[in-house]
Amino acid sequence: MKYMLVVDHIRKGIETGQYSYGKKMPTINELAKKLSVSAMTVKKGLDIAQSRGYIERRQGSGIYVKMNTDGKKKSIPLSGNSSRFSKSDLRTKIIHFSVDRPSKEAAKKLQIPATDFVYNIERVRILKNKPIIIEYVYMPINVIPGLTEKILENSIYEYIRHSLNKKISSSDFLITGVRPNKDDKKFLNLTDKDFLMQIIQTVYLDDGTAFEYSIDKHLPEVFEYRSVETDI
Repeated sequence: MKYMLVVDHIRKGIETGQYSYGKKMPTINELAKKLSVSAMTVKKGLDIAQSRGYIERRQGSGIYVKMNTDGKKKSIPLSGNSSRFSKSDLRTKIIHFSVDRPSKEAAKKLQIPATDFVYNIERVRILKNKPIIIEYVYMPINVIPGLTEKILENSIYEYIRHSLNKKISSSDFLITGVRPNKDDKKFLNLTDKDFLMQIIQTVYLDDGTAFEYSIDKHLPEVFEYRSVETDI
């Protein structure tokens, strides 16, 4: 996928400081010449880079770096929030598992056609008999084949790494506070007055393929976000 060369070039350029925050980037034709690819390939790569928040296009002005790149550090989120709990204390309840067409938002985040099929997953994480997390997950079946309820009850990521031999590389995520919806209230035993910590994320394999779009909602008292800082 030649367009991923464009995405990787932009990402690495931002990380190393070649392309600085808020500064104008080379034109499409300049990038095409530099990377020895077509202008169409550059445009597709720019679409993905923009969807990941690396760049922004300003009409009549050009392409600009959007990501804040002060310093030479990058923040990498650790594995799922539920992974910090003992497996003996944590269990998973499957609420819904089907294969469907993606919603408009899921198709956009997963960068797939609306005609493709995705796994539509809803599950609850239960810690010592107390439901603490509800997860709404969408995964393209052609990228992550063979999912079963047994896998969902354990670890999807372990299945991806060890059974499919795929490498999970990065994620784009947003953390906000929200009020519970109907299912949140039902399966987490909440009321309209309760509050949840929500993580919306898109997760990528090392080849740049988006394989997960998910919305996870956590009880505030068990929510914890950690990251590690690594040198580029």
